Amino acid sequence: MSTRSINPVNSKYKIRNWKACNSNLCQRGSMTVFLSPDVLETWNLLVNRKKEAGEVMYPDSSVQCCLLLKINHGLRYRQGTGFIRSLFTLLGKEYLPVPDYTTLCRREKHLPTGI
Repeated sequence: MSTRSINPVNSKYKIRNWKACNSNLCQRGSMTVFLSPDVLETWNLLVNRKKEAGEVMYPDSSVQCCLLLKINHGLRYRQGTGFIRSLFTLLGKEYLPVPDYTTLCRREKHLPTGI
């Protein structure tokens, strides 16, 4: 008897179209993020708005969006903040304010994030 184990994946599936396989492997690293127009509109209103005493700077929808992206990608708070900033840079909206990590941490306790 042979002590060598047979890998069932290799014996069942043979790649015949390497060009398509390579293309699919390259696309695994791409990411598509859809931000609702309502959330972006709310974020755009934050640019020129002045904060009054005792008022929260970021609406719940903006904080919840940041928290959901942070959770979905398994990031910590500071990494999540940097991730959102880089997304806004890619979208050409680097002027939009991003909540800092302490705001995300404090407000996470009071917002539903779907966990």
